[in-house]
Amino acid sequence: MKNVILLVAAWIVSSMMLIGQTTMQVQSPPSKFVLSGTSTLHDWKMNVTQISGKVELFFSEKGLIERFKGVSLKIPVESLKSEKKLMNTKTYEALKQETHPYIVFESNAISVTSVAKDAINISVTGTLTLAGVSKKKTFTAQVKQLTDGRIKVIGNYSVLMTEFGVEPPKMFMGTLKTGDPVMIDFEVYFK
Repeated sequence: MKNVILLVAAWIVSSMMLIGQTTMQVQSPPSKFVLSGTSTLHDWKMNVTQISGKVELFFSEKGLIERFKGVSLKIPVESLKSEKKLMNTKTYEALKQETHPYIVFESNAISVTSVAKDAINISVTGTLTLAGVSKKKTFTAQVKQLTDGRIKVIGNYSVLMTEFGVEPPKMFMGTLKTGDPVMIDFEVYFK
């Protein structure tokens, strides 16, 4: 009987700890990811047309974000689109789309760095997998709770293609070369 009482007490305590935990899914659209960089001819930009993922977080009794548990994002490589078909093709080749069709991010830790009246600033550490290579990365973002119940996360981050074993694309027998750094600007909505 004593064991049953202990099990019931443990279940009640663990249930109370989960109150307020919510999982929200990425809304694609209106979520936006834009990749941009340089080349020997001109600057370039690609838009992500499809994204999936989720964020797990805890809300206070007042309905405000209290803390974050984790975030995961998955982007099909073929959803990267520019205005130039040749650039799309070269990008898919460089990212090894045939064998590694997704860009994936899984967080390991999310911490609140500051809280303002209308936003929360966070630091996110996790594993970014690109072209089959996984690297630990940390970036900052701003989180806003919208009046319709959605969460908006805004930020940007720079990566080097070579860090992931990706050779920056070249075209026209090497006369056009892209730069190694890629800037990622994001605005992700969760509901």
